[in-house]
Amino acid sequence: MTKFASRQAYLDNNTNVLLLDNITKSISPSDARGAHTNLFDTLIGYSQTVANIAALNALDLVTDFKENDIIIVTDIGEGAFNGVYKYIPAYSSSVYAWVRIGRLGNNQMITSTESSLADYIANEWVLGDLAVWDIVKIVGGNVYLLTTGTGSVVGNYQQIIYASSSGQRYTVATTAARDALVLGTDYEIGDFCLVENDGTGVTANYKYMYDDATSAYKWCCTGKWSDVVIS
Repeated sequence: MTKFASRQAYLDNNTNVLLLDNITKSISPSDARGAHTNLFDTLIGYSQTVANIAALNALDLVTDFKENDIIIVTDIGEGAFNGVYKYIPAYSSSVYAWVRIGRLGNNQMITSTESSLADYIANEWVLGDLAVWDIVKIVGGNVYLLTTGTGSVVGNYQQIIYASSSGQRYTVATTAARDALVLGTDYEIGDFCLVENDGTGVTANYKYMYDDATSAYKWCCTGKWSDVVIS
């Protein structure tokens, strides 16, 4: 074991000892102040508002914003919505970028002058008019919810209200006769069809509605009965 003549001699030969003298030798007061200021700015984060995505991308790091800052973008091309973006790193790469973390605004209903959703898309739809969960109501009372995409195709929507919501009822002899009916001409979504013989001698009632299992509209059986009584 090495013996030292004094405590100071020991410290002079062991500069990793965490005493105040050694710490202040490594970090000057000005360095410490700068480190704490930078840490504070990074942790607290600030916010501001810009007009659009182009203005967001034109901001300069350090000059206009710092890490973890939040920017509210007034126009994000999705109707009456503001976008909320935060400058944070990707978990996998640690590369900083503007990440959209939210959206501010209210869903809207657009009333169309067209009599079908397809005609609304062809004649009235404009990119940026709609955002997901917005609603389009066409002439006649049918209402559609935008569930995906921009609304540029019929498949972006889910019909949620039908003009024939009370349901008209039709009676046909067989399922073949039921299937020969034409949607939009002979019946509407939400209508009923009573089939006198479903092929097994049983009377069945069907409603034309959305089927979650197949993700499509179809005739769905709501009940069957016959004159046979088992006792």
